[in-house]
Amino acid sequence: MNFRDGVLIFSAFLSGCHIVTRSEATHGVMSALLYSIHQYAVAEGKLPASLEDLRAVGEGRFKDAWGHSLHYEVTADGVMTLMSLGRDGKPGGTGDDSDIVLTYLSRRKDGSFWPTEEGWMFEARKVTANDVIGMWTLSDESLQHLPADLRRRSTKLILEADGTFKASDLPGLFYAEPGPIRLDGGSGIWKLDPREGAPLHLEVHGGPGVGGAGRQIETSRSWRPVNLSYRVGGPDGALVTLVRE
Repeated sequence: MNFRDGVLIFSAFLSGCHIVTRSEATHGVMSALLYSIHQYAVAEGKLPASLEDLRAVGEGRFKDAWGHSLHYEVTADGVMTLMSLGRDGKPGGTGDDSDIVLTYLSRRKDGSFWPTEEGWMFEARKVTANDVIGMWTLSDESLQHLPADLRRRSTKLILEADGTFKASDLPGLFYAEPGPIRLDGGSGIWKLDPREGAPLHLEVHGGPGVGGAGRQIETSRSWRPVNLSYRVGGPDGALVTLVRE
């Protein structure tokens, strides 16, 4: 058998097996390395200057699932980036060749050092453009809990690298009171707020009846792939969650 594009995992007590893609396996490696970085920060009171500092204390794995070295850097203002260049080992690309980039803040808004706190990597994740470029669809949870007339498997939000987007059948994306909640579509531009939390802003043009409407979308910040979410019909309305395909 040829498992070039995946990693085969067997279970001793289950019939069958599960194929984990190399991208998923790389996320696992990077998650473990983040914990090693956290342990180093707790012991030393600072982030490692390079992954060589972790090697010196025997911590962590330093290659992705394609066998390429992981890239790590910390900027002068304390922003930490951990990156895999994907299958081809080159910047950019699509599919398995695309980069996997995790960026974290090591300083809170008050300037205090963050990584010594347990779970800092779940709170300090900085969402970047690489996290949101691609095609988004309704999560399984939204497909189960939204009103029947707002659930569509055809829902798509495509965020392009050039800062443009196309949307189709998105529930109440450009809802304005007191109008009805409907399935919206259109095209326009998108951008990430540079502040901590990085909400995504869509500005649409050309959609029927929406003119130059805009929408803020919240972004998650765990080490796992980012989720996008917004509420339909006001702050207490139904939660719509989008996942990237």
